[in-house]
Amino acid sequence: MVHSSSPDPTTHYPAASTRLLETGVELVRAEVAVALARARQAATRALAALLLTLLAAAMLQVALVVGVLSPLLVHTLPSHSVWLAVALPAALAVLSLGGAGVAWVSLQRNLRKTTNPVVASAETTQTEESARESRGPRPMLLQLKEERTQQ
Repeated sequence: MVHSSSPDPTTHYPAASTRLLETGVELVRAEVAVALARARQAATRALAALLLTLLAAAMLQVALVVGVLSPLLVHTLPSHSVWLAVALPAALAVLSLGGAGVAWVSLQRNLRKTTNPVVASAETTQTEESARESRGPRPMLLQLKEERTQQ
């Protein structure tokens, strides 16, 4: 009988393959959790932007109605009340419109950042490298450990 000098690697390393599989499952779970968190954040920002846009449109409609009715209001109300009735909805419409614009820009920036993670990670790597260079020379062992953890 001829015996092989090299043992079957699958029979001697079941713990290593199990750990590798568990690590892969944990990584997938973490990636799914991050994706769900980013999606939830994007949905929240989209809803806020939509609600602020609706509020701005409603305030603009109120301002237009009061502006159109202002000739009738001038005859029935004191002049300072008419100006307040016209200026208040107009100011609220402008503020709501500004808030909606900020919310839409924030949503767009957030979506751009989450859909292009390669660019974001490249920027993070560049900042880490520049921070490392500013600290001065580091021991070789620490540099090797950092490179190994990045791989």
